[in-house]
Amino acid sequence: MYNFLTKDPLKIKIVGIIGLVFFGLASIVMFFLILLSLKKSLGIIIDQKGIYSNYTMPSVGLIEWKDISNIEINNEEVNLQFTKSKKINQIIVNLKNPEEFFNNKNLIWKVLFKNQYNKFGTPVVLNPLLLNCTFEELKEAVFDSWEKYKKES
Repeated sequence: MYNFLTKDPLKIKIVGIIGLVFFGLASIVMFFLILLSLKKSLGIIIDQKGIYSNYTMPSVGLIEWKDISNIEINNEEVNLQFTKSKKINQIIVNLKNPEEFFNNKNLIWKVLFKNQYNKFGTPVVLNPLLLNCTFEELKEAVFDSWEKYKKES
């Protein structure tokens, strides 16, 4: 049997580098997914300070009401892994200074948030897929709190 890898050292190096990059990135993604799944307090908290979200990948953290310029609904087709794409209602949280939001994030989070920013015009997108509520419940909580607290900030 002919083995093409053992004859050419350059091919061995190329395959090794490709494997290292692929499995290295896969390991990083798996690490963050495991870390996210081990958090005991996954969810969303909406209070007088703002919206605190740690159920998404990447985790948003606290978005204060004073940093939010507008909140809107987006019904866009989303391609979910391992399933067919389908329309999902999402809440788009537009920020007054999205660039400032990126400043305190690490490189991996910046890349993930920039992807959302390029797609939606904001790095903060909420949907109820991983929450124990319906879209209507999430929408009501977010919009009622926005109306109540935006005046105070």
